[in-house]
Amino acid sequence: MEHPGTGRWFPAAWVALVLLGLLWTLWLWPAPISDYELYWNEAGGTVPYERGGAGVALFALARYLFPQPQWAALAVNLPSAALLLWLFWRHDRTRWRAFALAGSACLLLTTPYLGVVQIDVVATALLGACWVLLLRPPAAWPRAASIGTAVLVGIMAVSTRPQFALTLAALAGLLLLAWLPARGRTRASSMIGLAGMLAAVAVAGFAIDQSARVAAGTGEHVRTKSGVTLYAGLLLADAGPACGMWTQRAEDAAFEERAKPLRDVIVERIAAQPPSHWLRIAQCKFVRQIALPGAFALYWASEPLREEAGAAPTAGQRRRLDAVEALYPWESRLQRVLVLAIYAAALVAFVYGWHRQRHAFALLPIAWLLSFWIVHLVFEVQGRYFLATILLLPLLSALVLRLREPEARTPDG
Repeated sequence: MEHPGTGRWFPAAWVALVLLGLLWTLWLWPAPISDYELYWNEAGGTVPYERGGAGVALFALARYLFPQPQWAALAVNLPSAALLLWLFWRHDRTRWRAFALAGSACLLLTTPYLGVVQIDVVATALLGACWVLLLRPPAAWPRAASIGTAVLVGIMAVSTRPQFALTLAALAGLLLLAWLPARGRTRASSMIGLAGMLAAVAVAGFAIDQSARVAAGTGEHVRTKSGVTLYAGLLLADAGPACGMWTQRAEDAAFEERAKPLRDVIVERIAAQPPSHWLRIAQCKFVRQIALPGAFALYWASEPLREEAGAAPTAGQRRRLDAVEALYPWESRLQRVLVLAIYAAALVAFVYGWHRQRHAFALLPIAWLLSFWIVHLVFEVQGRYFLATILLLPLLSALVLRLREPEARTPDG
């Protein structure tokens, strides 16, 4: 039963999302740098395609309509964030809307990121829509239409963030393993069908991204870029405070060894260290980077201002940078609280769905989280990589609790 006061929170959250997105963008006015500059140049056709998929295609349209990158970023990211917000509130039917409140609060915390030319928010929104179409499709839609649209939207998400291919593949494997203790709660065809669709989405989305690279003449970059994430995340990682994050050393090593088969590089470097070394790396990454991913929105929104200011900032630049520096610890603390709340809510959804509803799909939120953890124990870690993990966890939790309602359909119908 829905609490009568919760219905007023959605319009308030929507207004806050729009206002905060606009205010942060106007105040920091983040110019594209690093990967974000690549996306902006790809969208303008000034460099060959390298990555970004459907997200870059959206930015190409936004760039045509809004030549300034900040306005183009808002034109893509604000609707994507608004879609996520609507999905939270549309599909959470718990008494206090705890899932929607937690997801909305986390989304509002990332509003400084909406003015940045990035593809993380749109990829998360696409994948969220994919989950909704799979688990809670419109009642009037034919089953084939909802599944077909879900697969298409999921492929767009993976083409935007190819890292999703690894995560969805890991999730498909976990679901197949989970069916063994889940027998009797859900038909095998349901779990196997969902796992098969996720694997197909992962393969198709990655294939489209790779085909676009080959067509642009940048297909060989996938070996170097994949190497960088693997070198940074594992092969050349150390057990220091930044374990598993990007380093120039990892970039250089991936470039120097780009002619060697990646499989040979992995075997050689793994064999060069004792198992205890790799366990220390995994433990360091999990404790420092993965279990509670770091805040990132303010950093990436303010980094262009910091680069522009350089060693001699103006008085106005100095005031803005000092304000951002003061806000960093609060952003980090608030994100940790929200992430822990989302984890707790997901655990409650699993326990309730498993024991009260006796539905094996209650495993989905936990399996989703584990799949991200497994992938990023091996590959490079950044706080922004976990945006989809955190934002889609409350959505999945809300969705699986509604699977016993009469109009809900599992992927096999």
